[in-house]
Amino acid sequence: MARINVGTIEFDLHSTPASTTTDAAYNAWAAELDLPSSGTLQALDADDAAFVLSLARSALGVSPVACFASEGGLGLYEAAPENTNTVPVGYAGVGRMHAFGTPASVFFTFHPNADCRSEFVKVQKSAEETILAGRFRQYQSEVFVLNFAMRLSPGRAQLILNAVDQLVLFKVFSAPGSAEAANLELPAGTTTQIDITDLPFQDPGAATIYPGRATVIGSSPALVYDRPSHSKVIHQSVVSGTVKDLFTGVLGKGIGRVYGTVQRKTDPANTPLKRKVRLVRERDGLVVREAWSDAVTGGYDFRYIDELQTWTVIAYDHEHNFRAVIADGITPEITP
Repeated sequence: MARINVGTIEFDLHSTPASTTTDAAYNAWAAELDLPSSGTLQALDADDAAFVLSLARSALGVSPVACFASEGGLGLYEAAPENTNTVPVGYAGVGRMHAFGTPASVFFTFHPNADCRSEFVKVQKSAEETILAGRFRQYQSEVFVLNFAMRLSPGRAQLILNAVDQLVLFKVFSAPGSAEAANLELPAGTTTQIDITDLPFQDPGAATIYPGRATVIGSSPALVYDRPSHSKVIHQSVVSGTVKDLFTGVLGKGIGRVYGTVQRKTDPANTPLKRKVRLVRERDGLVVREAWSDAVTGGYDFRYIDELQTWTVIAYDHEHNFRAVIADGITPEITP
């Protein structure tokens, strides 16, 4: 076991020959966590792409947002990344990689030395853990193949990596251009288990409330729970952005945005509808926002929400002609 230092972050890394295949590992994890072993919550097959992967719980820091790189990489963030646009990045000894505009706090690469793409990737989540499996291979070819399975939970990550036909290097970095913090050789024809433990993370559910003290949001006088009064009218709102969803979430920056439209399916074009729309935090079912969609466009827009959470949007038909429509598993867009 080695102690790895990546900037100010320290964790343990241990590698050993795996006693299972990647498929068998994923199926065993799915059975243990009572999850389906087929199907996926998110499409992650692509070339030259970096995906926002919303973890069930943060593996590092307070951010459940991770970067899944289609060339063979995984980025973990202590705090939510502000720029999740896909950009080419350069890491020492890694031939090709794409990631977010905001560099990861810790970036793991397991990139076959070719122009690769991800395929057959599946991801499932329990209340506490996220599991993935799939493979990387050379673009428009059947060589340079790496099969993988990953399991991520608070403070931990386990990877099962099968280098099928080429030597693959497993590397650990901080920002692009930095020196590697670790480098493991995965010989062709071998399957390796890599355990990453003791990642520093914060439990987003461990908020403490102190009776009789003020919860301050913004700069106006705050309400004090044991004295039901305030000194003057508080002219602040979530809509304006002066008050952000910090105290209801996992202490993100309040820079998330979820928006969309409510429509009735008609020919030749769908019809926009004015309907009541609720934004629900999936972690505990809390209704954080409620609004009416625009009568002309059908649009709704929830701004300044906790970017570290996963959300559900529910649209209700007040005319009672249709049942409610639900869209779940929504990861907020990061606003500037």
